Amino acid sequence: IEYLSDGITDGIISSLSRVPELRVMARTTVFSYKGRELSPQKVGHDLNVDAVLLGRIAQRGDNLTIQTDLVSVADGSELWGEQYNRKVSDLLTVQGDIAKEIYDNLRPKLTGQEITKLAKHETENAEAYQLYLQGLFYWNKWTQDGFKRASDYFNQAVEKDPNYAQAYAGLADTYNFMGDSGYVAPLQAWQNAKSAATQAVKIDDSLPEAHISLALVREDYDWDWSGAENEFKRAIQLNPNSATAHQWYGDFLTKLGRFEDARLELKKAQELDPLSLLINTTVGRQLYFSRQYEAAIDQLQKALDMDPNFVPAQHAIESAYAQNGMFKEAVAERQKVLTLSGNPDLAAAIGEDYRQSGYPGVLQSWLEGLKEVSKRGYVSPYNIAQIYGRLGEKDQALAWLEQAYNQRDSKLTYMKIEPAFDEIRSQPRFQQLLHRLAFPQ
Repeated sequence: IEYLSDGITDGIISSLSRVPELRVMARTTVFSYKGRELSPQKVGHDLNVDAVLLGRIAQRGDNLTIQTDLVSVADGSELWGEQYNRKVSDLLTVQGDIAKEIYDNLRPKLTGQEITKLAKHETENAEAYQLYLQGLFYWNKWTQDGFKRASDYFNQAVEKDPNYAQAYAGLADTYNFMGDSGYVAPLQAWQNAKSAATQAVKIDDSLPEAHISLALVREDYDWDWSGAENEFKRAIQLNPNSATAHQWYGDFLTKLGRFEDARLELKKAQELDPLSLLINTTVGRQLYFSRQYEAAIDQLQKALDMDPNFVPAQHAIESAYAQNGMFKEAVAERQKVLTLSGNPDLAAAIGEDYRQSGYPGVLQSWLEGLKEVSKRGYVSPYNIAQIYGRLGEKDQALAWLEQAYNQRDSKLTYMKIEPAFDEIRSQPRFQQLLHRLAFPQ
């Protein structure tokens, strides 16, 4: 039943965020309160919102009971409450009904166009919708197994409804992040993500998620910078309240070295989704890439305070420590990551490497480990190039960047602004690679 309650919540957020005059907290911030016994007023004050929607769902066989209560943060009074008794197959309709009731109770006057936005269904096929919700549930686990199961469910959803644009967008994002995380080789991820994203936009050009998916393909694999920017802008035009669109557009601008523009986009993303681990990490990474290492460390520590096990923040703060010359802290962070992932022996060995050979010794051991892993599965050549860059081995760093280019490694899109490559930035081979990636001047 968890995927149903998560899916209904997600759908209501998505519907309401399409109405420009409403400020709606995004998914990850909302879900950080899931299952916690807090008063609506406390949550509302924390998030600086006027009203909080509470919901409970119970299932008996094919029957659902959904209790909803809209509570005023100012005085704790109930603005509206309703109990829905529906079949599982009616999920699509009930989600739209709840969104419209909320809007009616917050803003009495609703235009015809806004009613259409709230009532819009991405599919009329109840089975396809349930499969999509299951895919979304596993996608949000952000694990290799989660992405694999998500792709299975999204594929089943589009088989049930070949015109389900949102499921195609979900599929594209799954392939995108499987490639970016190194779970599949980039060339395979590229083709699958591009096919799904293109199909999503072709089916529904008004779906913001479809344009975000296509923007990420244009940026990470096509290296079509103007095409990517156009898609991001279209997504934001369609839904100015999309924290995801602002976040990925901010990350895109960071890659181009447009740091002030990036900061403003990421600020918008944070305002819409203040408790998102990914957004808070992206803000920290933007500070790292703009060489503000101490500010980056402070920001990334905030993300890790929310979740000490969030891997992207762990890796980012280690890089920030290393670039700031705080090698002892960088090693301690790597040991923490290894211990949390069930490798205490490896963590101890790294400590010994540091005592004997300093931070270069740790990097050298890590390099050997990655090369060993690459015999059994895919390892990002860009990651290896970064290590060689930190070790000052210029020829090796450039050689592995060439490999990253040939394999279409999506991480290569960060090479223009990565501090680890500062020592080789002026090299002709490095500049030629930047030229081949067609970065705007």
